[in-house]
Amino acid sequence: MSYQIIWYPKGAIKRFSGRVSGSDIYHSVVDMHRDPEFDSIRYVINDFLAAESLSFAGFDIHEVAAIDQAASASNPNILIALVASKPDIIDLAREYVESPLCFYPTEIFSDMATAERWLVKSLRERFNLEIALPARAMEAL
Repeated sequence: MSYQIIWYPKGAIKRFSGRVSGSDIYHSVVDMHRDPEFDSIRYVINDFLAAESLSFAGFDIHEVAAIDQAASASNPNILIALVASKPDIIDLAREYVESPLCFYPTEIFSDMATAERWLVKSLRERFNLEIALPARAMEAL
C-alpha cells in the first residue's frame, strides 16, 4: 500500500509515497468514504510530495471524481487540497479538478504550507470553522 490516511478532528491527510497506482488512489478514496469519520470531516489534503510516480493505467481519473460526487450525498461540505510537485502528478490532479464530475471545491498546491493556509482561510469563510493545522502553516498567516 503506497498511501496512509491520517485522521484529524475535522479532516484527514492522505499521504502517498513511492510508486502510486490508480488502484492505490481508488482504494484510498473508498477507504476514506467507508470510514465513520467521513461524514463529519470538512477537509482532505492529498499529499503526493513523497510519490515517485503516479500511473493511472487501467483507471480513469473521472471515475474517482464520480466516486467523490456520490460520497457528497453523505457529506457535501468538504474542501480538497492536492499537494504535488512533479509535473505528471500535477497534470493528473488538474484532470481531476477539471472533470465535470468533480463536486468538491479543490485546489492544487506545490507545498503543504500553502495548502494549509488556503484550507484555514477557506474553512473560516465557508463554514465559520476554525481549525488548527501544523505550525508551519499557521506561522505564515
